[in-house]
Amino acid sequence: MEKNPSEFRKRKPILSWSQCKRLGGIVSILMNKEPIEEIVVHLKSLNMIVEHNNNLLVNESGIEEARRLLKITGISLEIKKKGF
Repeated sequence: MEKNPSEFRKRKPILSWSQCKRLGGIVSILMNKEPIEEIVVHLKSLNMIVEHNNNLLVNESGIEEARRLLKITGISLEIKKKGF
C-alpha cells in the first residue's frame, strides 16, 4: 500500500494569536518602537519587559520567550539583550 506524499510533509508551525501578540510586542520593543498599550500591559504582567528611564526594555525572560517562539516558527535568529 502506497502512502500519499502529503503524509510525509511536516506540518507548518503555527503560533496562537496570543503568542503572535507576545512575539510582536517583544520585537517592537527591541526595535525601539512602542507597541499598543494592551500588549505592554500583558508583557509587564508576564514579567517579560520592564520600564527604565521612561523606556521599555525586554528582560531575560522576554528574550527567552522570543527565542522559544521563533524556534517554534522555524526562524533561527540570535537576539542580544540590551543592558540597562
